[in-house]
Amino acid sequence: MRALVLIAIATLLALPAHAKPTPGVVKADWEALLAAKCDLAAHGVRTPFGASALRNTPYALAGYTFKSEGLRALFTADGGWYQPKGTAAPKFTPEVGACIQKLKAFEATQKPKVGTWNVFKERVFKDHATYTEIRSHSRLMQGGPSEISGTDTDMDVTCKACTGLQLFQVHCTDSECLVIVPGTGDLP
Repeated sequence: MRALVLIAIATLLALPAHAKPTPGVVKADWEALLAAKCDLAAHGVRTPFGASALRNTPYALAGYTFKSEGLRALFTADGGWYQPKGTAAPKFTPEVGACIQKLKAFEATQKPKVGTWNVFKERVFKDHATYTEIRSHSRLMQGGPSEISGTDTDMDVTCKACTGLQLFQVHCTDSECLVIVPGTGDLP
């Protein structure tokens, strides 16, 4: 009887290990955006980084295997829920499809005219912590969309409606990215 009780206790303790993965910030962000009827301004979508990640989240939830190493890394690091299954295009509800298109349009108008934007975005997405930090700082912008300028290793993010107020810089090397926020003492 005692052995049976010990087995039951051990089984109960092991249950959380087999529970569903905890949703990460990107997945939770997508769910909150849908709950807000895809209102990008109210949800604080202000940069093409955020728009791109959110636009691709429903594909990740459907198990789409991305060609982009950065997107695979971002979603894999986001709480363990991403399970790539193939490259067949998933079907979405009209609500989700409309939100994807809205994010795509926003991203197209906000991404910088720098020819190496996709390379830079890949570097940021490969580091979940960097993406999360950028998303966190960009949500603080109450003035509206951002303006991004820079090169393949450095990007300056400013608030369009705040007369050029610099919000943060992102400096990337081949191995890491660093988010530099004015007034915090972070230097590359």
